[in-house]
Amino acid sequence: LPPGVDLCAIPAAAPPEGHIPNFANPVDLSVETLAVGAVFTVVATIYFVGRLYTNRNRMKWADYLTIIGFCMSAAYTGIIMALYPYARHQYDMPACWYTTDHIWKLLFAQNMLLGLTQFFVKAAILVVFFQLFAVNKKMRWVIYSGVIFSGLIYLPHPILVAIFNTPRAGERWADLATNGRPQMLTFYAPIHGFGSVILDIFIFLVPLLILGKLHVPTKKRLQLMAVFAVGILGIISSIFSCYWRMDMLVSSNTDYTWRQAQLFIWIMVEHNAALIAGSMPAVAAFVRTNVAGSTFVSSLRSR
Repeated sequence: LPPGVDLCAIPAAAPPEGHIPNFANPVDLSVETLAVGAVFTVVATIYFVGRLYTNRNRMKWADYLTIIGFCMSAAYTGIIMALYPYARHQYDMPACWYTTDHIWKLLFAQNMLLGLTQFFVKAAILVVFFQLFAVNKKMRWVIYSGVIFSGLIYLPHPILVAIFNTPRAGERWADLATNGRPQMLTFYAPIHGFGSVILDIFIFLVPLLILGKLHVPTKKRLQLMAVFAVGILGIISSIFSCYWRMDMLVSSNTDYTWRQAQLFIWIMVEHNAALIAGSMPAVAAFVRTNVAGSTFVSSLRSR
């Protein structure tokens, strides 16, 4: 760019042919970002609180992992919601927005939380399975392998973020906009994306396979399976997250912020779906004991 160019007067990316950059009121995903973040966090909070209340006198490792995962997920969602002005096409965003220290500090914070959050919320589910289903050595090793696989997928992520998404000595945070280092993280996308899909399918199938072998009435078996069916949402969200990660890696499209906003939305769903799924057994037990068996509900059933 020529010296003296006002970066706030030019778009952060070249617009499509015939499109005039719209900095004032562009098509964006700000409403979707805020709505998904708020709604899923509220629902996850309800299940999280219900779980802690149910297990308050018998807290175990899975509960402590869930507490850590919930706090990280809430922090991650808060950062993504704070980024809502950037949830637009890159050619509808002033270039100066991407050359401030503030935006790169927010992107660093969400990236540092990402891998750790996904590890804790999903490891917590696997530890719940260990508590419920590890009745023999074979099943224990199946669940152990899931935890190890989760660690291999997610725990390298904050290390890579510290390497590629932080300024070197003498640099500003805003220098990350032009030095190309943050883009190197996209090469971790296949491991993170496909690994998450495989892990979520594994988390979904483990309880269903075990419950399918139980010698209980069909109605009871279906009720138990329904408790874990929310795992389908986890699979769907991880598939969409994987899609946008891969699209950002292989596509020649320069509209990075639009695809990033799509990815952020599905990551928020993925985190909260895992928290809900991990809390379902405890909440179901609470409902069965304190609600379904209450005098009021019993009187309704008798009418």
